[in-house]
Amino acid sequence: MAFKLSKVGTGFCRSSERVNYRCPASGLSFTPKGSIVMRHFPLKLVCTGLTGILILTGCGGGSSPSGGSSTQCLLPLAYADGLSSGTRIDPQAQAVNRQFSACSIQRVQSLNVGLCIGHAQINELSAQLLMPNGTVLNLPLQGVNSPGSCLVGGQLYETTLAANPLQSLTSLQGSWSVRVTDNNLVSTTPVGFLVGWSLQASGLQ
Repeated sequence: MAFKLSKVGTGFCRSSERVNYRCPASGLSFTPKGSIVMRHFPLKLVCTGLTGILILTGCGGGSSPSGGSSTQCLLPLAYADGLSSGTRIDPQAQAVNRQFSACSIQRVQSLNVGLCIGHAQINELSAQLLMPNGTVLNLPLQGVNSPGSCLVGGQLYETTLAANPLQSLTSLQGSWSVRVTDNNLVSTTPVGFLVGWSLQASGLQ
């Protein structure tokens, strides 16, 4: 049985009647099923709701307001010499250069650096991250997260660098390294080692 709307933008449903509605702006149409108790509802509100659902469905998820999706790239924890050993801090130790492989990050948002160090007096040391563009960033060793031992004979110290000091970094491609210096100029004891390090980059691709 056909059904006519008595007013523009308003629908009326009666029991056992099948009604086909069409939204003029979007071209959407819908037909309620089953027996419906007599009701009155604004057609414009239903059309707006259906259009909004389709828009949200088409947009998908996982993307950021700036248009890129979040991702991470990792240089896993590895020995400072690139093989199976650390480097003595005497009075300075620098790890061999490492590079990210096929990292798709276009905009770096944070860097998490893990330093595996074997030294009895961590307060005598200072550390730095050497970035591909020549920038050198200081890495705190005190008051940072230290989850436990690492590799052979090392203690792990983790620090996160936020976006602000990374503004000069336009790409992750190139050589990365870390450097640890013993600032005790009076004594060479205790002997310490830069055992290894890791780097995790987070950002938008």
